[in-house]
Amino acid sequence: MSYGQIVQDIGGLSIPPHDYVGISPSATPTDGTTPQVYTFKTGGASGNTVCTLSIVYDVSLNVVSITKI
Repeated sequence: MSYGQIVQDIGGLSIPPHDYVGISPSATPTDGTTPQVYTFKTGGASGNTVCTLSIVYDVSLNVVSITKI
């Protein structure tokens, strides 16, 4: 089974095949406005970015918004 067969496109937020995920900042911000950015890459940390997600959490760590950049 290939990667593409097991990934679902949910609301346009599908993430292409990748072998590295960078998270910045590493501690989840909980002010409801500062995003935590997930950068998905192929070719390791210095490879090509295939997708970026920006996720905002509230003080209770509930997801406020998800944006595919």
